[in-house]
Amino acid sequence: MRMRKARLATLLAAALAAGCAARPVPDGLPEAAAPLDPASLAGDWQVLGATARLAPGDAAACRVAFAFRGERGLLETRRCRGAAADAAEGSDETLLWSVDGGAHRRWRTRGVWPFVHERRFVYASTDYRYLLLGGDAPGDAAILAREAEVPEWIYAGLVARLAASGCDVTALRRLAGTGR
Repeated sequence: MRMRKARLATLLAAALAAGCAARPVPDGLPEAAAPLDPASLAGDWQVLGATARLAPGDAAACRVAFAFRGERGLLETRRCRGAAADAAEGSDETLLWSVDGGAHRRWRTRGVWPFVHERRFVYASTDYRYLLLGGDAPGDAAILAREAEVPEWIYAGLVARLAASGCDVTALRRLAGTGR
């Protein structure tokens, strides 16, 4: 019994150490966008579409606010509300840090310790009105826009661009145009 506990403790320590260590980016992830200006990302974004990992499954509308903190990184505040009329708004904050030098295309975040997740800014329009995000897995994706609603042809083009970059858009869910 004592030997079993020792093995379990060793296994747990190894798993924690592996979670904290830098890990290679898996093959098949979307390509990151051209170098970004993190200060231009600052402000409010509406989440027009997202997979379950980047927007809760019961969310009817979400919005994201980015605040550039200089060398400390990028603070992401996400607010989502459910479909019910009286649904409360839930929010969380995450600090992202750039991992690709000055390009600011790949960012890491620590969700639940000791796990580290990666976010990729797959595409940003030159005027920073539209933003496409990818994550650790090809199925992690989100479409963000400065406006609460966009024409259907623009949304379809953003989905196509996300798919062309390697994201699996089959689980992408369209959200309401405003996160209030």
